[in-house]
Amino acid sequence: QISEMSLQWTVISWFVYAEAALVLIMCLPGVSVQRWRRILRSRLLRKFDSSAYVYFNVFFGLLILLLIDAYRKMRQHALEELSIDERVNPHGFALSRMRKFRSQVNFTLSAGALLLWIVLKWMVSSLIGRAFLEQDLSIERAKVNDLQRKLDEAQRKLSSTLAAGVVNGSVSDDGSDKKAD
Repeated sequence: QISEMSLQWTVISWFVYAEAALVLIMCLPGVSVQRWRRILRSRLLRKFDSSAYVYFNVFFGLLILLLIDAYRKMRQHALEELSIDERVNPHGFALSRMRKFRSQVNFTLSAGALLLWIVLKWMVSSLIGRAFLEQDLSIERAKVNDLQRKLDEAQRKLSSTLAAGVVNGSVSDDGSDKKAD
């Protein structure tokens, strides 16, 4: 049982390290939001996109179960430590304290894994949302630039028409159309 638990918590600790590395990589300032969007929307990740919500929730549930198990073990070893007299059985007391410490480490690992899992979910969601907002913003900018170009063109036509009318004398000072004789 000890080797299984050690393997389980070793896997969880490596998972925490991987999560921390991903969070640090996602915080790099040199990577643009559009690049993250392309990475997160790659062909490989798109295969998991339809069921990503299910994967997230299943793994979230698994992490909560690990957290509850670690808390249960932590309480169990704390009670075990209280029942052993240090003067009568010093080796048993030391072993009990070691088990309690391991269970506290496991609790911290599972809580950290759960927290980083939530942070990663939030970061991915916000990066994708920000990428879509920037894409919509660039489309709106293109529309505004097109409208500005059309407005400038219409303004040039109007000013050239007005200039041509003033040169021909068809517009008087009061703005009414009168032919100059």
